[in-house]
Amino acid sequence: MAFSEFELKLIDKVIGGLCRQKTPDALRDRLRYEYHIRDNEVFIIEVRPHWKDPQKQTETGVARFSYHPDKQLWSLSWQRINMQWVPYESHYEDRVLDTLVKEVFEDAFGVFFG
Repeated sequence: MAFSEFELKLIDKVIGGLCRQKTPDALRDRLRYEYHIRDNEVFIIEVRPHWKDPQKQTETGVARFSYHPDKQLWSLSWQRINMQWVPYESHYEDRVLDTLVKEVFEDAFGVFFG
């Protein structure tokens, strides 16, 4: 299922807004946050130059928002160091995307932004 035009605008406003807010202007060339959409999932990734070759970039998963159309729910996961996605236990599912984005922004347990 592809997201509707309305949903894409909401995703850009809410998740894109978080990425823009968390990306420091002064460090934009060395650290930035972006989001990517794949099927029913939206990923926030951290982008920075590779430590060995600054001409290359590395991407690290920060958060994954999965939409479940059958339940009309969003779920939130974070990525472990072993690259496995783990449900965010504090607030795993919600009907409102903004609520889960707020959890990521506040990062109470330091799993998203350290």
